[in-house]
Amino acid sequence: MRKRVVASVVFLSLVTTLLTFGLTGGVASARSIASTGRARAAAIGGCMEHYGGPNNWFEMGVCISDRNTGYIVYPDAYVNQQPLEPFNCSLYVELWDEGVKFSQAGPYSCTTGHYDGIPLVLGSGVGCFPLHTSVWISWYGIFYRIGDSPTFIYCN
Repeated sequence: MRKRVVASVVFLSLVTTLLTFGLTGGVASARSIASTGRARAAAIGGCMEHYGGPNNWFEMGVCISDRNTGYIVYPDAYVNQQPLEPFNCSLYVELWDEGVKFSQAGPYSCTTGHYDGIPLVLGSGVGCFPLHTSVWISWYGIFYRIGDSPTFIYCN
């Protein structure tokens, strides 16, 4: 009898929550967040928000993830706030192993959106790498370092 009462209370609580917030409220909120291009959690990896550039007018998420592949590492960036003159700006997405740059993608425009770097395929049995993404911009020919993603150790 006690199990039925607990199950009934849990069910009633769930129904009350759905009726209070609406059946699609959570889905609509999640869709709105996803469509903004904000930095999001990665499979194995993560993102860091950065503000920078001249006069701190740039806001972006710098990320690294294996996107649930287990053997391909993807560097990427989400421009959440673009500069006032985005077409006089170029963005570069780099993948680093401590002090060694593996790749550089770009130049991309500095407009709001998602920008992928060049993915790195880890060969079988090659060991472990502490990898991170780094993002730079060139604005009117002057380079500014925006920042890095968290460093994660990827092994294969």
